[in-house]
Amino acid sequence: FLGPNYQPIDDLRIMDGIATLPAALLDEYRFTHVELTETTSIFTAVHSAGHVVGDDEELHPGFCLRNSEVGAAPVSLDDYFVNIRCLNGLVTKVGDKRSLYRRHGAIDDDVLHTALVTAIARLPKRWSEELVIIGRAAAIDVEHPDSEVELAFAGSGIARHLVEAAQQEVLRAGDRTRWGVAQAITWAAHRVNQNPDVRFEMERLAGECLAGT
Repeated sequence: FLGPNYQPIDDLRIMDGIATLPAALLDEYRFTHVELTETTSIFTAVHSAGHVVGDDEELHPGFCLRNSEVGAAPVSLDDYFVNIRCLNGLVTKVGDKRSLYRRHGAIDDDVLHTALVTAIARLPKRWSEELVIIGRAAAIDVEHPDSEVELAFAGSGIARHLVEAAQQEVLRAGDRTRWGVAQAITWAAHRVNQNPDVRFEMERLAGECLAGT
């Protein structure tokens, strides 16, 4: 059910806004995924420059742009990291603030364009803070990582078999840090799950797990 003030923000308007961004903002990005479901559109891009976390984890930062023309999800642009070794993705944030989050309603093209420019321009500063959090998480041992996985999924409504797959993976992989817990969740999101919207939610939950570090 949609409220009386609902007005869809079409994907075309968002893509037109992206296309008119200054070249300096987008030249270093490469779009890696475009996924269209019955209710949402998800566009993922990563930066060409990587960052090493721990001994051998190379992460490439970027953004995940999500929209729904039928009101199932707001327009959102989230900070995103891809682990080059396994190609799993992770949605992150600084504190409680997402890069861009706007419910559907009347919005001028100029206002939408400004919101996109602002969100993408401030990503590098946000990544630097999030990399510190990831580094801390990689140094924090967890006594029972499978229990931490369970806690990360609490109240999410994610299917039980996906929770159990992440628990099995964190024990198999042997990384008993909070970073290892997040990695196991994203592994299940990409390797066991097939639904892009569920994957986005699992990637977001993994980021919430890190944010609690």
